[in-house]
Amino acid sequence: MVDVYLSLTVFVGILFSQFGILWVEPLAGLIIGIVIAKVGIGLTKDTVLVLMDACLKPNLISQMKATAEAVQGIEGVHSVKMRRSGPYIFGEMHVEVKERMPVEKAHEISHEIERRIKGGIKQIDSVTIHTEPAEMERYRVAVPVDEDRGMDSTINPHLGGAPYFLFIDLDRGQIKNLHVGKNLGADLERRRGIAAAKFLIEHKADVLLTKEIGEGPFHVVRDSYLKTYRIHGRLDIRGVLGALQRNELEAITSPKSETHD
Repeated sequence: MVDVYLSLTVFVGILFSQFGILWVEPLAGLIIGIVIAKVGIGLTKDTVLVLMDACLKPNLISQMKATAEAVQGIEGVHSVKMRRSGPYIFGEMHVEVKERMPVEKAHEISHEIERRIKGGIKQIDSVTIHTEPAEMERYRVAVPVDEDRGMDSTINPHLGGAPYFLFIDLDRGQIKNLHVGKNLGADLERRRGIAAAKFLIEHKADVLLTKEIGEGPFHVVRDSYLKTYRIHGRLDIRGVLGALQRNELEAITSPKSETHD
């Protein structure tokens, strides 16, 4: 369209000069010169930015970040970058996943992010995704207890048979909220531990503190990336939280071989 308008400007200048109005032709030449200079400066600027790996479409960065954040299992997205090489755009980002996530699962998530980004942004040729564990500053701790007495509740040694679970929300080591939920699976005759594990997942627990855990519930919480730590001795709720924050609790890496949960 710029070529069309410039050609019309030349035509008008020549037409007016034929009728003796000579000042229109140099004016047309001046307009054409300004347009050429403007287009040249714009092209030079874009070319320099491309050579410097700058992204000329910042809205695509926001779209790519939002696409990655929508994938299940992603805890955070940062350092999102784009660069153009000819007609192609290459993306790069860092994504955070839960700690102890298996490599295979993290790989699947990376592929899903790449698939969605390429499907939503046609100009993207490839995306480099760096996966890293998320630093937990805010998390919810779950503890099996005997009664609904808040921080004064007594810790129950069994996961599936515990009448209640105390949920404690921590933010940078400070208690922000706590509530007690009734374990409806405690009255079941079978699979109480699995029911309790699913109950914790439904309540979005991030950390489980327990004295023992059976094989069934162990695999349920492990597959949901819920961290599990073993409670030793006769610690109360406050003592257990202090030990957790001082990294003194043992991570449970295998289930109890025999259990009634």
